[in-house]
Amino acid sequence: YTFLAADVDTSIQIQQIENFVTMGTSIVIALPLDADQIKDTVIKAQQAGTTVVLWGVTADYDTILVQTDQEDLGTQIGNMALAWLDQAYPNAETGSIPTAIMGQSSVVDVIKRTEAVTNTVAADSRINITIEFDNCQDDINDGFIRMEEAMTVSPDLILVTNNCVANAVGNNNYVMAQQPDKAQNIGIFCADYDSTLDEIFPLVESGGACLRGTIQCGETPQASLVDCIDGIINGEIVSPYVVVNQLFSYVCPTFNYSYDARTI
Repeated sequence: YTFLAADVDTSIQIQQIENFVTMGTSIVIALPLDADQIKDTVIKAQQAGTTVVLWGVTADYDTILVQTDQEDLGTQIGNMALAWLDQAYPNAETGSIPTAIMGQSSVVDVIKRTEAVTNTVAADSRINITIEFDNCQDDINDGFIRMEEAMTVSPDLILVTNNCVANAVGNNNYVMAQQPDKAQNIGIFCADYDSTLDEIFPLVESGGACLRGTIQCGETPQASLVDCIDGIINGEIVSPYVVVNQLFSYVCPTFNYSYDARTI
């Protein structure tokens, strides 16, 4: 396979898709910033015989989608974070919980996730949002830097919600490297899965981590995508087709919480 980065530029992504079509590529997987902006390109590609799979977004035209309900995902991150507050700070008063929102604005559908997280936690009277980021990257180093800034603005930060797991790992790494004495007081919650969580979550009980939970999108978003590609290759999946990732929680052993849309 060939991997290309569009560098958060729709015009580059359009050119890349067109180039793949010209090369006679059978399947193109794209994570668009805005599915509407590449609509004509996707339709022309499919007319030329190239199957296009859009990953992580919604679209109002015929194609193959591997998607997540971003608003529901954001809501569930917020609900999980608030459930932890109920357990960790049962007597918290109005405005007593300093909170950081680690959001993203580069992908239209992911903006919905950020907005839903923010709306969910902000509706709780205990929450005091002290800092918001709308341009976090899915990157550990970026998460480290963001957490440093957040705890500079709000030294007694308690709650952090994050759109993505890598950035959340960076948040956790900052706390443990620079202010480990505060780890027991902080709860970081995010979306998606990475195997790093299998190492981090067991450390929470001893104060060795403060990343406490995530909402997974299917077993992993990548697994849903691989299954979809296999179906295309085997002739079992043709456009239009939609795969919807089911959401469920994965949390540290000390956090009594469970959400599983697969059983609803």
